[in-house]
Amino acid sequence: MKTPREIIDNQISEADWQRDVVILLSLKGWSVEYIRPGRVIRAGKETYETPVGADGKGAWDIRAFRERLVIIECKSMMGRLTKSQELWDERYTRAGIEHYILRPQDWDRLLGIAK
Repeated sequence: MKTPREIIDNQISEADWQRDVVILLSLKGWSVEYIRPGRVIRAGKETYETPVGADGKGAWDIRAFRERLVIIECKSMMGRLTKSQELWDERYTRAGIEHYILRPQDWDRLLGIAK
């Protein structure tokens, strides 16, 4: 049987989770940067895309600065990294950049990162 926390975590969308991460980091004194998707119409259908240039495709959701730089990719409980996000994971690792993939179940981990 699932715990109430597991039930709630499974219902949180990636967008809502990202909002919660940004709010917590801001409350803890971090400067936070992220790029919001823009609304576009393609073939008569409304969609949202994040405009990026150069090698930016797949760059992770959040860049947070305080005494250090932290990069965060927010995922829902079922969300998976895209191929381009996996490439960024490798780039961040090779460069020695502190980075995390966080899901709603990782709230306590986020509190530790943000302290």
